[in-house]
Amino acid sequence: MAEPPRRMKAMRAEATRHRVAEQVARLSPAAENDALDWIESVAEFDETR
Repeated sequence: MAEPPRRMKAMRAEATRHRVAEQVARLSPAAENDALDWIESVAEFDETR
């Protein structure tokens, strides 16, 4: 068995990976596309100033 500090770090890392995977699974492709479109339009506006 791993030493307690290493075991705790491994458990936190696994929990973090699981939490991030759940968040990624809930992402909406339509919302992501809207956000990217907005970012691109703002970037174009900034370039013209």
